[in-house]
Amino acid sequence: MKRNRNMTNRMMTIAVPIALALTCPHALPAQTVADVQVVPLSVEVGVGDREAILVTAYDASGNVVPSAQFSWISSAPDIARVQAGAATPNVGYVIGVAPGTARITVSIGSTSAMVSVEVIAAGGPVGEGMAATLQIQPNPILLLPAEEINLQTRFLRADGQLAARSPITWRSLLETVAAVDQRGGVIGISAGNGVIQATGGGGLVDRVVVQVANESFRFVRDALSLSPARADSLSVIVPGQNNRSITGNQLQWASSNPAVVSISPVGVATGISPGTAEIIARGFGQQQRMTVTVHRPVASMSVRPRADTGPISIPMNGTMQFDAVMYDASDSIVSQAQASWTVGDHNIIFFDRATGEVRGLQMGTTTLTVRGPADGLRAVWGITVVGPKIAFARDRMGMSVGEQGRVDASFFDDFGARVGAATSGLRWSTLDPGVATVDSNGVVSAVGFGSTQVVADAEWGAADTTTVFVQGRLLVTKFAESSGDIYSLDPDQPLVLSQITSNLGTEVSARYSPDGTRIAYVHNADSQKVHIMNADGTGKRVLTDGSWPETSPQWTPDGTEIVYAAELRIWIVNADGTNRRPLTSGDTPADQPAVSPDGSTIAYRSSGGRASDIYLMSIDGSNQRPVIVTNEFESEPAWFPNGELAYLSEQGRRRDRTKVVVRYDLNAGTAAFITPLTVLVENFDISADGDTLAITAQGTGDDRGIRKLFLLPLSGPNEGVAIEVPRVDPADQYFFPAFKR
Repeated sequence: MKRNRNMTNRMMTIAVPIALALTCPHALPAQTVADVQVVPLSVEVGVGDREAILVTAYDASGNVVPSAQFSWISSAPDIARVQAGAATPNVGYVIGVAPGTARITVSIGSTSAMVSVEVIAAGGPVGEGMAATLQIQPNPILLLPAEEINLQTRFLRADGQLAARSPITWRSLLETVAAVDQRGGVIGISAGNGVIQATGGGGLVDRVVVQVANESFRFVRDALSLSPARADSLSVIVPGQNNRSITGNQLQWASSNPAVVSISPVGVATGISPGTAEIIARGFGQQQRMTVTVHRPVASMSVRPRADTGPISIPMNGTMQFDAVMYDASDSIVSQAQASWTVGDHNIIFFDRATGEVRGLQMGTTTLTVRGPADGLRAVWGITVVGPKIAFARDRMGMSVGEQGRVDASFFDDFGARVGAATSGLRWSTLDPGVATVDSNGVVSAVGFGSTQVVADAEWGAADTTTVFVQGRLLVTKFAESSGDIYSLDPDQPLVLSQITSNLGTEVSARYSPDGTRIAYVHNADSQKVHIMNADGTGKRVLTDGSWPETSPQWTPDGTEIVYAAELRIWIVNADGTNRRPLTSGDTPADQPAVSPDGSTIAYRSSGGRASDIYLMSIDGSNQRPVIVTNEFESEPAWFPNGELAYLSEQGRRRDRTKVVVRYDLNAGTAAFITPLTVLVENFDISADGDTLAITAQGTGDDRGIRKLFLLPLSGPNEGVAIEVPRVDPADQYFFPAFKR
């Protein structure tokens, strides 16, 4: 087995595709050469020996140009000569003349490629001095049975430089696995692990492991699509041996229908005419098949997105879809035609050829190029991978002084798809630290009454903001002189009030939205209409365009709708003022609605004749039914967090009548007073935890007629004892208390 003779025999077969192209009865259109590639890029040849070089020409679409004619030039003919194959124009032979180095240039027109040549003196590479080590390359070796490889050796001095060579003796330590000739040519024999040993002068020895396995090879692609007269090189790998490649000249190739597709001895497929055929690769005791479709000639290509609109930005970890569609001369889609895609920098983007999806890997700029199966069909996109967009899970937060809450941020791509949680890499700040502060993890701490914005931004420029509203846990209408405005306060600091409105007239019945960022209220100076504003008093707007006076606005627990009373009926409307609709008919007056904690039920007052009772209905107005019917006057229904009901009941004789808060268990049907008869209740509300009542009540004695604010604990040592909340001014009066939920 002679290495040069084997290489020459293999490379001689490369002439066949050229001959096929020249003798094929189907005329091949001219192709302009855009690139030339040579294999190998470097050659080591002994004096008097010759090595073959394979050169392939490609057009701008990446297709092989089978009819290319090359010229060959050596930079140092006294060291290495080169001659083109007489019958194989895409093969050149390098002949070693004298020890040294040279460059071989192969060109066609203005396009060229170079091969580095080292000519080795008889016995090995040129070097001086005594060798300290002997090296075999490559190491280890992976082979299939009957597969061949040529080994190379180097003698090195102790300093790593080339040393003088000495004769080498080759030996296989397990000839049943692999055999070796005295030129270093190895052939796999049977499955197993063997060792090839090289012995040089001075007793220098090196060994290389040979792994021979009965593995299957396969095509890299499952199918191939070609235009007529277009060529493509087929690649074969061995999956069981780390997907290593098998060069095409080690296999025998055939086409099931040469009238559709031809195949060269080195695995270059050329489309002949439209149709479908199979390419068969045989070797090493096995064969594999691949379907090839030759489609109609492609005349034009459309791409998506457009490639002429400037750089395209893709968020890091975000994706974008790219597509190329081929058309024939009649503008019909050629669905079998395949585009060729090239990524400029695989570190910046990943392109999935199966789906056309580009994913941003790291920030930077690169290109994506697509070529169609015809000359001139090419599009190039400039792609910049940027940091993803930042978006908060909520753009508004309602908080109380001393409360903490985390702002959850996520990364999103340009199409609004969530990429992942933004847990690091953000800079956090607040516009008014006197209202709220924020730490490096996005945890917001409420400091004082007011509103501010919390900002998160990233180094690549993406940012988002959320507005934080800090108010007290309790809303009241405070009358001073002739008008009443809405204030917020915390029961444990009653003298620190935050004034929210300061309008002409009076605002009453204020209620926080479930998230604490908005307030619904009734403005008596504006035809007694329901209004909505931000929790800091900004952004006031009228809720509906109804003509009747409106009262008792109540939010649904999800904050999307508001229930209120008008025209002797109960109404419900979206929080943006749309889809206003009645829930009761108006046949019997109904008002004072209260929505249950689960949002399924509305309690309300129904009054007729001399009585007023408490009714229930479903949130959609169905199943209206009485629940509290007595000889007394019941009003102001409210809900405990556990689903129990509360309401005001008038008690006592005509001149000494008073209102008390009653707690009613809907399941047991039992009622109990929870405020003493001595407290003249006007309005009340229940805290979010259900443990406290806020009550506005008339004073007694000298303060009779003055409405005061009381807190009444429902548990603990002060259970049932109404504790007055101090007033800033003795003339102040409080109405309509409402806790933040």
